[in-house]
Amino acid sequence: MRESPDLEKATRDLVHALDEGAFEYAIIGGLAVILNGYDRNTLDVDAVVWELDDRLEDLASRLIAHGFTFRVPDGVRNARQIRLLRMQDSEGVHIDLSMGFFPFEHDVIARASPMKLSESVTAQIASVEDLVIMKLVASRDRDLDDITRLLELYPNVNRPRIRRIVSDFAEALERPEIVQNLRERLRIKKN
Repeated sequence: MRESPDLEKATRDLVHALDEGAFEYAIIGGLAVILNGYDRNTLDVDAVVWELDDRLEDLASRLIAHGFTFRVPDGVRNARQIRLLRMQDSEGVHIDLSMGFFPFEHDVIARASPMKLSESVTAQIASVEDLVIMKLVASRDRDLDDITRLLELYPNVNRPRIRRIVSDFAEALERPEIVQNLRERLRIKKN
């Protein structure tokens, strides 16, 4: 990984807290892109965690025991409102934990693969296919670049599945530009 040692420590501490509580999760975002082979920088750790509605306080307590603090006042209440638990470690590395709810998020977690990050840490990492889907839905410049690089590394992803799910998201969100980004990105050919 090319990110700073602080990010590695934050990831290790996060994974320990998630594993101790037997939470179902998948690392997503920039860190998952890096771990899938595209060497770029990232400043935070993102994950989606399943069934947090009844266990949010439990996870927050475990994270606090591992040295994390809330980034916003009344962090648990804020997380319930925006469905995102926002914390940071003692070095200021941010972690953002989405409170999984939608069937697609459950699929992301179910399809995640274990990856050994160090001698003591194995984390569940979102699949390339699911990262491409999430990044197409977000469609920020950084996300579109990540998609291009991931598809160069993994040209044989399940494109029909990506098309179907992203098209459904674009329709539900009433964001037709997502479909245009989908068409542009999936035209990338094998080298």
